[in-house]
Amino acid sequence: MKSCFKFIIFCAIIGVSYGFGISNPFAKKDKSVTETESNATTAGTIQQIKDCFEDYAELGCFANMAPWYSAFRPFPIPMSPKDIDAKIYLYTSKLPNERYTVKLWKNISIEGSDFDPKRPYTAFITHGFSSNGNKSWVNDLKDAYLKNREANVFIVDWGKGASVWNYLQVAANTRVVGAELKRFAKYLVDDWQLDPAHIHFMGHSLGAHISAYAAKGVSGVGQLTAFDPAQPGFEGSPMDVRLTKNDAKFVDVIHTNIRPVIPLLGFGLILPTGHIDYYMNGGALQPGCVAPPINEVNLTSILDLGKISVDVISSWVACSHGKSYEYYTEALLSDNCTFWGHSTGYFGTAVDIATFGKLGLVLEKFDKCTLDKCSPIGLEAETYPARGAFSISTNTKSPYCESKPKIDEQMRELLQKRLLQGDNVETKNNTKGTLGTLKDYFKSSS
Repeated sequence: MKSCFKFIIFCAIIGVSYGFGISNPFAKKDKSVTETESNATTAGTIQQIKDCFEDYAELGCFANMAPWYSAFRPFPIPMSPKDIDAKIYLYTSKLPNERYTVKLWKNISIEGSDFDPKRPYTAFITHGFSSNGNKSWVNDLKDAYLKNREANVFIVDWGKGASVWNYLQVAANTRVVGAELKRFAKYLVDDWQLDPAHIHFMGHSLGAHISAYAAKGVSGVGQLTAFDPAQPGFEGSPMDVRLTKNDAKFVDVIHTNIRPVIPLLGFGLILPTGHIDYYMNGGALQPGCVAPPINEVNLTSILDLGKISVDVISSWVACSHGKSYEYYTEALLSDNCTFWGHSTGYFGTAVDIATFGKLGLVLEKFDKCTLDKCSPIGLEAETYPARGAFSISTNTKSPYCESKPKIDEQMRELLQKRLLQGDNVETKNNTKGTLGTLKDYFKSSS
């Protein structure tokens, strides 16, 4: 009971900190360097020649020091691009089942491909740890996307670098993959005149942060969709090393596994980090999924993750962690059902996280949907004006979407009316309430 109470207080504090725009109060300060960090920094200094990889100079160097290294982020230097062996495959609306392999080195080439920069959308799908670009969910999402949009869809496959040794090494490898993806995206913008506003990055777990690294390097990216972005080593870290809502014009995030990694083995980011953050079934543990064996593992620090293979960790967290992309794919495929998120606000989000989403799910049953209070998962999310954190409940099994035809009809009528009236009012950030008002007050007073 005491530990549960402490966790509620912890979540409330970080939630309130987020509401005021304060940095994570539990994040390590730069001045307090542990012996482990000091040793690793020294090792990083010694290896700095090796982290500027020969034949891959365009990617830059990857030194093992702040902000990429801290006590909360004890990652080693990334593997070389050659060993990670990232690949990018292209599919298009014209050739949805024909894979084209992009030439990445030494010079990039998409000669002979069906890529067309004039298509309305160019999307990238990036998997996470212990996965690869041939997984069925990746191809299911690709097919669902092409069903709904005329687009170029690139699949980023870094399977070799995502499955080695342990999570700490795999997480470190995201820096290299992000640099490769950024290099390729810039090539499309510079050499093919692709409009960055037409780019839509999508990534799961560590793939969400890889997408963020690429988006940070291409000005004006239209959208970034994150499926339960990885938590260990990223929660509370500086904005340069993790996903933030500044990475694209519109960032939507689906949370499905927000239990703290220490000691509960949750793997998804806990705090809101996008323009819209959907907390599915509370965001902690999804219906039909079993909690990891925390009593057997006994995690005491993130360093303990270095003792467990990525395959074992994946088997423990895959169910809830992976539901994020399953919900999104179903949202794209469903013609008669919409996942409607109900706004929670800053304070509501803090309490919701502390109660593993139970409060939000209760309030959702009684809250009426309006354009300022509800937002749908999927490709129409940006069209609706509501912004902030939202709670969504689902069915235990597929189809996951809970049918609410009256809300579907009501919301579409409200949106159509708004568009017909030419209402260009700015999108509503549903994080106001008490804390939102106070946040505005402190901003104006500073």
